[in-house]
Parts: sequence; structure tokens; C-alpha cells
Amino acid sequence: MKASRAILLTIGTLILFCVGAGSFFFYEKQEEEKQRAAQQAMIKAQGERLEALRRAKMQVENTRPLADRAMNEAVPKSYFRPVSDWKSTEKSIYQKLLSSGQFDVLIVPFQVQEYALDISTRSLMTAELALAVSTAQKVRVPDPYIVTRALGDGDRRLDPKEVYGLADKIGVKKIIWGYVGHNRKNQMALNIQLQERDANGVLNAQTTALVKNFEHLAFTDERPPIEVYQPMLPEILAAIGVADSSVLTSPKPESRIDAAEFPITPLAMASEKREPARDALYFQLLASLTPHAAERAKARFAEKSLLATLSMSQDSPDYRVLKARALMLLGLRPAALQVLGEPKTLEEKELVAVLNGNQPDVDLYSSQIKPGIKRLIAKLDANYRKRPINPSLFSESRAG
Repeated sequence: MKASRAILLTIGTLILFCVGAGSFFFYEKQEEEKQRAAQQAMIKAQGERLEALRRAKMQVENTRPLADRAMNEAVPKSYFRPVSDWKSTEKSIYQKLLSSGQFDVLIVPFQVQEYALDISTRSLMTAELALAVSTAQKVRVPDPYIVTRALGDGDRRLDPKEVYGLADKIGVKKIIWGYVGHNRKNQMALNIQLQERDANGVLNAQTTALVKNFEHLAFTDERPPIEVYQPMLPEILAAIGVADSSVLTSPKPESRIDAAEFPITPLAMASEKREPARDALYFQLLASLTPHAAERAKARFAEKSLLATLSMSQDSPDYRVLKARALMLLGLRPAALQVLGEPKTLEEKELVAVLNGNQPDVDLYSSQIKPGIKRLIAKLDANYRKRPINPSLFSESRAG
């Protein structure tokens, strides 16, 4: 019995040992699997983080405007950019002027990407977008021409810190950035970005931007970039969250120049009731009277003249000649001729003669236009093309 009991005890012990060993082996196996699963989960999570970072980086790269290629090719990065005291003073004056008001949306002057469009085209694009946003959303938008002077008139790229600083000064809730250029193959590229203040009121370089790129926009001499851009405005507004832009495509009223006589005083030009056709004519008169050396001032008047025509029906009596002259003043001769087509009125015939350099016809038609602003502008056309060449330019003292 003792022997049997010893045998049973031994067998029981062996069984317990085997069960214990098996349990330990099973436990060890489970622990190894848990560790392996944890390692795999960690590797997967790390991979997902890296993939998220890669996608975020790609998104930033995709939303970032293209480089100013012409400037990068022409000017070394090591070149010291001198700071203009005159421009710095001008910027501070206009920033102080803007800071006295409160606004909702800041439209940043259009900046250069790829190869630059001319400054007047970029200026017009900025002004038209500002006008479209304020009209469609009924929000307060600062005058884009004052904003341009506050941030650096003519600068191809702006300092973002100055933009955010101005945004804080005038209390805007949104900033809209625009970048535009071409690829030297008559294709325009447009980058539009929208930033909004977060719940804490922060609006800076780290604020998420809603971005829309418009690429491969074909243009020609007869249909320059600004003409391609204008019908795109509803699509641009939709891209930045403006749901209803129907006001931009609604029919425009007919506008007439009832009396093209001179105002009593220059101040009266600004105090009279708004009339797009007359306003466009006034701006063209100011452009014609501006000295040619003051190129940017002259161009601003031409731009504002073209902006005034946007509020006119194309069936307005003076629409074609007003728009064509504005385009001519901006250096867009083929586009101006395209707008005029077959000239009908004396003013249109005179302008076609100007565009084609036909001095006899300029003299003929300018003399037949009724006295007033239109005739003065036509006579200035004729006089400008009759200016004698300064003989001293060809004197021996200037040779070499």
C-alpha cells in the first residue's frame, strides 16, 4: 500500500509538474505574443505617424505658392536687399491710416509666383477680388490701394509678419492671399488661400489655410490675364467658401455720360453721385493729365477707370470706348483693339487711330468731337504724338 501510495504521489507530482510546466510555457508564449503584438502596434503607429507627417508635408508643398522664378534666376539669394527709408516711411503712414478703422476681411495684394504678370494686372486682380468679396458677403474690406501702400507698393513678395501685424491692427477675422504668374507659355497659374482666426483669436503663419490652385489658364494678347481672371471670380469665391456669388453675374445697369463737361472744381469729381460711365471718364481724364514720368500714378487712374466699367452694362453707349481706352492706358493695345472691333462713334474712331499710330486720323476725329472732357482727352492724344524730338539727344556732345 505504501509503495502504491508513493507511486501515486510520484505520478501526481509529475502530473502537477507537467501541468505547471505547460501552464508556464503557455503563459510565456502568451507574453511573447503580447510583446510581439505590442511591437507590431508600435511599429504600425510609428509608420502611421510618419505617413501622416509625409502627407502633411506634401499638403504644405502642394498648397505653397510657386517660387518667384524670375527673381530667383536673376538675383542671388546671398544678395543683400537694401531697405528703402522712403518706402518704410510710406508703409508706416498708410498702416496708421488703416489702423484707425475696423474691418472684417483683409485681401493681401497679389504676389508673384513663377514668372510675373505686370504690376497693374496684379493690382487689378486684388481690387476686383476685394470688390467681389465685399459685394457678395456684405463685409468690410479695406481699400486695396491703401493696403498695397501699407505693405509695400510694387513688391513682388511681401513679408508675412507685416501682413499678420496689419491684420491684427485692423481687427480682421479673415485673410485672403493671392499669388499669380505665368509659365512663359501663355498659361497663367493662380493660387488663392483663406485663413480664419481660431477660437482663441489667433491668426498667424501656423493657422490652417484653405487653398485652391487654378492652373494652365490660357491667355493671349487679345485676351490678357485680367480678362481671363474676371469671369473666374464666382469660382474663386466659391473656393473660399462664399456660397452665393450671384450678385457678380447679375445684369449690370446701363450707364450714360449725360454731360461730359468739366466739373466746377476737381473736388466735385469725387463729390458727385456715383455714375460708372462718368467715373470711368473722370479717371481717364486724370490719367491723361498725369505726367508720363509718374507711371504708377497714371496706371492707378487707368486701373480705377477699368474697375468703374465693371459696374456698367456692355450695352451702355460709351462702354466700348471707355474700356478700350483703359486697356490702352495699361499698355494692352491688342486687347483694346479687340474690344473696339469696328469703330462706330467719333470717339471710337479717334481711339483706333491712336492705337494704330495714325496721326492724320487722330487730328481729324479729335477736332470733330464735341467740346468737353472727351475732346480734351482726344486733343491730348494728338498733342502727345506731335511732341518734337529733342535735338540735343543726337548732338555730338552726347555721342558715346
